[in-house]
Amino acid sequence: MGVFGCKRNFIAWREAKEGDKDDGDTATRETKEEMGLDPSLMEVVTVVQPFL
Repeated sequence: MGVFGCKRNFIAWREAKEGDKDDGDTATRETKEEMGLDPSLMEVVTVVQPFL
């Protein structure tokens, strides 16, 4: 999952938690937890599907 914000790319690689509605929501939550970035400043531009 890629989350774009503050002119940087961030890859969130975590399991979804109860309450996450989709992969983008998981990535946004993880970015907030790990980097402290306000979710209102983020935009999910794509979700990369597992290929292995």
